[in-house]
Amino acid sequence: MKVLFKQFLFGKIHSWGVVGQSLARALIQAGHEVHLYSTNGNNLPKEGLEPSLIGWCDEGNINKTYGKLPDKDYDLEFSYTALKNFPFNLSASPKSKKMGMWAWEFAGKNGMDTLPVGFAKGHLACDVVLSPSTFCKDIFTRGKIPAEKIKILPHGFSDHFLAADLYPLKTDKKFK
Repeated sequence: MKVLFKQFLFGKIHSWGVVGQSLARALIQAGHEVHLYSTNGNNLPKEGLEPSLIGWCDEGNINKTYGKLPDKDYDLEFSYTALKNFPFNLSASPKSKKMGMWAWEFAGKNGMDTLPVGFAKGHLACDVVLSPSTFCKDIFTRGKIPAEKIKILPHGFSDHFLAADLYPLKTDKKFK
């Protein structure tokens, strides 16, 4: 399978980039052809991903590109970005399956969790909207994104935290 990741990947470290890098590494390890197009520069870390990097643009300046632009023939396109960016990042191949991922997990007006105005229509640019949690999926459905279009794909975890020591909190409270 030929896969394009077009999103934040290598600039300032961002959670979206870490998720994209991890998914790309897993697909490469499984034998798929992966093309990476970074929308926030070409800074490290990208260990093991260098051969898959086809091009990039600097964050905030999509008109100045480096390397090459994505091909027109992908089986799958993936982008972890804000819903409003899906139309820009998921458009290389007219026949590809398009998956967009985003997380909106902030309390909104009057305690209701809502999407920013105009964001929900970004779902029209993809076949599947990936949510990292049920909480986020519920926000998407309240924002009028069809529930059957939303799938949950948790971010995962880092084993770095498994051996972590307990952090001594400075409190006398018995319940945390």
